[in-house]
Amino acid sequence: MNSEHIVYIPRRAKVIITVLAVFIFLLSVSVVLFSLLTGVDAGLVTTALTLAQTCAAGLSVIALIFYTKFSVGVPFLKERTASYLVQEIPEALRIVDYDEDDFRELDASYAAKPVSSRTKILIKYDEGSHYCQYRILAYGLDQRVYVQVNVKRMVVSYFLAIGSMDEGEIRQRLEYVVKAAETAGYTYKYEQVHDTAARSVTVQLRLFRSLPDEFLVNAGERLYVANDLASMTRALIRALPEKVVELPPPPADAIKVA
Repeated sequence: MNSEHIVYIPRRAKVIITVLAVFIFLLSVSVVLFSLLTGVDAGLVTTALTLAQTCAAGLSVIALIFYTKFSVGVPFLKERTASYLVQEIPEALRIVDYDEDDFRELDASYAAKPVSSRTKILIKYDEGSHYCQYRILAYGLDQRVYVQVNVKRMVVSYFLAIGSMDEGEIRQRLEYVVKAAETAGYTYKYEQVHDTAARSVTVQLRLFRSLPDEFLVNAGERLYVANDLASMTRALIRALPEKVVELPPPPADAIKVA
C-alpha cells in the first residue's frame, strides 16, 4: 500500500478508529477488574487482560501513524514538484478541449468512453525549478500559462492576448472565472506586461492560493488542485474571443504532451 494512503486516512476515520480502540481497551480493563472482584473464572480474566494489552499496543501504533507528522527530504519534494508540473498538471489539462460523448441511455450495457482530447500542450520546464511554462492550444486559442508550485504556495499566470479589446472588456469577460477562482481559494490581480523587444503590452491575470503543508505528498490534494486548474483554464479560454491560430513548431528544449 502506498504510504500516502496510510498517512492521509480521512480525519473522521482516524477519530472513529481511535475512539473504537479506546472503547475496547477500557471495556477489557473493566472486565478484568470485574472478574477479579467477583472471582470469576481465571480464563476470562486472562482473555480480557490479553485483549487490553493488544488494544494498548494498537493505540500506540495509532498514535504513531495517525498523529505524527512525517518529514521528507528536500530532494524528494523537488522530485515530486517536477512530477506534478510535468506529468500531473498536463494530464489534467487534457479536458480543456475534448470530444464530448453524446447522451446515451444508462442501462446495464452502458460504458463510458475514454476522453478524446483535442487539446495540444507544449511545456517548458528546467530541471530543479518550481515553475513551468505551458502553451495550450484549445478552442482556437494559443494560451500561455505559467504555473509556480512552491511547496505551500501556488501561482497561476495567464497571459491574455487582448487584441483590440481594452482591459475593461477583458475583466468583464473573465468576471465569472475570477469569482469562481475566489470561491476555490484563490486571490487574483491583473497586471500589464510590457514586452520591450516586441514593443507590445499584454494583460496578465495572476492567481494565488495557499496549499496544505502536506500538498506534495497528498495525492488527493494534488488531484483536486490539478483538476481545478484545468476547469479554470477551460472556462477562461472559452470566455475569450476565438482567434484561430496554428501551434508553432516546438523549440528544441520544449516537451510535447500528447
